[in-house]
Amino acid sequence: MPPVFSDYVNKDNKGFPYEPEKSEKLFEEAGYTYKKDAKGKDGKTNEVSEKCYLVDKNGKTLSLVFLARSGQSYSETVAMDYINHWKAVGVDVSLFKNKLTDFNTWADLVKSSGKTEDNQTWDISIGGWSLSSEPSQQDLFSAKAPFNLGHFTSPELTSLLDDIDSQKSLDKEYRAKAFQKYQAYIQDTAFVTPLDFSIDWTPVNKRVVGWTQAYDATDLWAKLGVSNDKPDQGK
Repeated sequence: MPPVFSDYVNKDNKGFPYEPEKSEKLFEEAGYTYKKDAKGKDGKTNEVSEKCYLVDKNGKTLSLVFLARSGQSYSETVAMDYINHWKAVGVDVSLFKNKLTDFNTWADLVKSSGKTEDNQTWDISIGGWSLSSEPSQQDLFSAKAPFNLGHFTSPELTSLLDDIDSQKSLDKEYRAKAFQKYQAYIQDTAFVTPLDFSIDWTPVNKRVVGWTQAYDATDLWAKLGVSNDKPDQGK
């Protein structure tokens, strides 16, 4: 069976745990301070944090725009929960045009890469993708990738992605190490932050024979069959 993405992951990497105290330290290092009477774009002080909002050395409030999608009954609740978590550490965050954005508009905005006036007025968004059977990351985060929705690139990232798909990476152990270097780079730069993931599962009755979900199974339907006339009811 060909290797899959999980074969290459460094499972000792702790990821991005929830550490609000660390964010405050990072803001401080970046030159931001808390100001009690600082106001957000809505003209109000921070109702979530007692420290109020963060301001730069010129006294300007750190304000960001969140491009959040509609589509689910809980979309607004989730979006406001994110906003309240940002406010809790002193960042003034508001919705793009003060409302949720439909999927088509969202897709146009994230793909336009700053080419429109609207695209230059949002700072944060949330997207998702599915991985293919080939665990290359070129179609997600390379400079010209159609699904590089954050449009982040750097010479180092390009080099890491190219190394993953290089001739040397035909050796599985070499590719695993190349992936782990790439994983460490994402951890350090945080140009994208994973929030959640899903796993597909397919229940198959015990009477089914020849079933497999192996990526290299090109003759699945030719070998698929059943061992009994009726499904196994189990216990």
